[in-house]
Amino acid sequence: TVQEKIKGMEYATIQEVWDDVKLVWSNCCLYNGEDHIYCMWAKGLEQEFDKKIQAVIDRYSLEAIERRKEEREGRRIEKQIEEMQQRIRDLKENPRKALETTVSVCMTEDLDRSLEKQEIERAGHLLNSLDPVTTVKAYDLIERLCPASLSENEHGDYDVYPDRMNLRLFRELEKLQER
Repeated sequence: TVQEKIKGMEYATIQEVWDDVKLVWSNCCLYNGEDHIYCMWAKGLEQEFDKKIQAVIDRYSLEAIERRKEEREGRRIEKQIEEMQQRIRDLKENPRKALETTVSVCMTEDLDRSLEKQEIERAGHLLNSLDPVTTVKAYDLIERLCPASLSENEHGDYDVYPDRMNLRLFRELEKLQER
C-alpha cells in the first residue's frame, strides 16, 4: 500500500507518492463505476489530496525557501537595528553598564558560527539516527534556522549538508533528538 511504501521510505520523490495515490482514486472509479458513491468519494478525496500535496510542494520549492529566507533575513536585520538603537540609548544613559553588557555578550557562544569538523561529523550522525517523524521536524528546523544547509537534488528532494550548518541549528537538532 501507499502507506507501507511511505513508512518503508520506498518513494524517491513526492511525485511518486502523488502518482500512486492518483492510481488508487482511478482504480476505485474503474472497479466501482463512475456513478458509484465510492467513486464520488474518491474524486472528492483526490481534490483534497491534490490541494494538500501542492501545498507541500509549494512549501518546499526553492522559490518558497528563498522567499522565507529573505523574509527571515529582513526580520533579523530589523532586530539587529533595534538592538543597536537600544545599545546606543543605554550607552548614553549609563556608559559603564553598557560596557559591562557588551563585554558579557562578547564572551557568550557565537551561535551563528560555522560548525567545526567534529561538530559536522556529529551532526551527520545525528541526522542519520532520526526516525521519520523526527526527520520531518528536523527538516522544518533546518529550513527555518539555516536553509543554506539544504540543497535540492536531481530527484526534486532535499539533501542536508551538515558542513553548511551553523551552531544554532546544531544545538536545536541536539535538543530535538533528546526529546
